[in-house]
Amino acid sequence: MAVSRRMWENQQQRKRQERMRKARLRRNCTLAVLVSVAAIVVVISAVRCSSSDSDVANNVNTANTVNTAVPTMAAANASTAPLDPTATAATDIKLSETYYKDAVFIGNSLADGISLYGVLPECSVYAKIGLSIKDVYSTAANNDTVAIIDQLKSKKYAKVFLAFGESELMSGEVSDFIADYEKLIDTVKSSQSSARIYVMAIPPISQSASSKYGITLNRLKSFNSAIKELASSLSVYYCDCYTALANEGGYLDENVSSDGINLNKSTYLEMLDYISDNSYIPGEDGEGTADTSEDDEDSDESSNKTGSSNSTDDDEDSSGSSSSKKSSSDESDDEDDEDSSSSKSTPRPTVNVLKDSYTSSSSSSSSSGSSSSSKNSR
Repeated sequence: MAVSRRMWENQQQRKRQERMRKARLRRNCTLAVLVSVAAIVVVISAVRCSSSDSDVANNVNTANTVNTAVPTMAAANASTAPLDPTATAATDIKLSETYYKDAVFIGNSLADGISLYGVLPECSVYAKIGLSIKDVYSTAANNDTVAIIDQLKSKKYAKVFLAFGESELMSGEVSDFIADYEKLIDTVKSSQSSARIYVMAIPPISQSASSKYGITLNRLKSFNSAIKELASSLSVYYCDCYTALANEGGYLDENVSSDGINLNKSTYLEMLDYISDNSYIPGEDGEGTADTSEDDEDSDESSNKTGSSNSTDDDEDSSGSSSSKKSSSDESDDEDDEDSSSSKSTPRPTVNVLKDSYTSSSSSSSSSGSSSSSKNSR
């Protein structure tokens, strides 16, 4: 059967449309598959991210739990470093309110820790970590621009504490260190003529720090012995920081310092409390004049009261010669008793606060006798 040309063209047109419809269907199916695959990938990635975030959160919580436990352990062991004053262990030590009044500390990290922890807020501190004696004349203290030795001249102090030797202990000769120290003390005396001067011994270091830095106990003790001899020769007070903190082996306990050298706050309080009770001017026999500045004030008040009572008794005794003779004999007996008691106990030389010098025990007893007689004459 013959097909007309028009019918054939229509048949071809329908076949082309069918092929195009199938091609569109295949294309749409392919796009649908691709979109589905992309959606699945996105979902999987989202699930993985959420699980990762959950793991990170768990790790952070675990780390926070560990970190919160560390300060508690550190506080229990009192192993905080000077650069972290907020994490120091609690202590019941209370320093004297009058002993460190109008005092100034000059020196290295040992003095700097007093300012860092604020244990003596009423004191001035001119210090710098690693400061040597030779640097005092040209180096400014922390947060300052004036040389430390010049800063010392800005105010008059009752006590001047010098803390040096740690830098020289690392590398240096004892003889050179003492020569420089003597020069510094003379300079301090010229600008603070009315102050008592104290030289602080080098505190002990831990056994681990001794091995790490190569500082032996013999070397540290030789420096402290030289400082003590210098204090004796110049009649200045010696603060035995080493004895205050050393354990039975002669080292610093490991749990009171993070690096074996710098002290934590509670150890500072322990050291300063020891200094207030045990500072003295070394004598030839190894003992010397104890620093009794607070006791001297109390004794002055009691002597004034005693003097006033003696003058009243003298006025009453002047009414009769017999009572006057009896009073004089009683006073002579009291003086004999005082002389005998003083001979039994070791007398302490009188300290002259204004001139930072002391006299012998014999001159002390004679001066006390003359002062009592002058008060009686009044």
